[in-house]
Formats: sequence, structure tokens, C-alpha cells
Amino acid sequence: MVEPPTLSLATIQNHASELRSDLAVANQSYAKLSSEYKNNAEAEKYLNREHQHRQAALAAIDRLQADTKAGRTRSRAAQADARTVQVELAAASGAHWQFVHSIETSSAATTH
Repeated sequence: MVEPPTLSLATIQNHASELRSDLAVANQSYAKLSSEYKNNAEAEKYLNREHQHRQAALAAIDRLQADTKAGRTRSRAAQADARTVQVELAAASGAHWQFVHSIETSSAATTH
């Protein structure tokens, strides 16, 4: 089995902080879009799904930061949390594109 690369504590903390900042901006967008598309059930479904995945990523970031602060950067839990962040952000991205498609589809239907 190939060992994952070793990252410094500072690098892990920096990446986690950047992701946390990005997720805070995404939460602001979610609040605005949720209000804007509250009458579009399909769009709201995908928007909520995207938000749930981002919240799950944020929870994994919290755990990862706790592990790194405790010096457990190579623990199985820290590695699992890093993987969870990847998976949840990818799922959020997929839900975002479903949201975009749903509003494009509903917009096209109302203009015809």
C-alpha cells in the first residue's frame, strides 16, 4: 500500500481554514438562493442537498482540525476525515450542477 504524502501541520491547518472560509461564503449564497427559489421545489431540493453535503464537509473539517491540533495528522481518523471532506465537496458540486440544471429547465419551460 502506498502511504499518503505527509503534510505539515501548518499546511493542513491552512487548507482547512481556506475551505472553512469558502464554505462560509457558500452558506451565505445558500441563504440568498434558498429565499430566491423557495417556490421551485426541484431547485430547492438540489439546493438543500448541496447545503447538506457542505455541512457534512464542514463537520469533517472540524474533526480534522481537532486531530491536527492534537498532533494526530497521520491517524486513520484524520485520513478518513480528509477523505470525507473530498467526497462531500464532490457531492455538493454534483448537487450544485443539478440545481443549475433544474433552474435552467424551469426557466426554459416558463419562457415557451
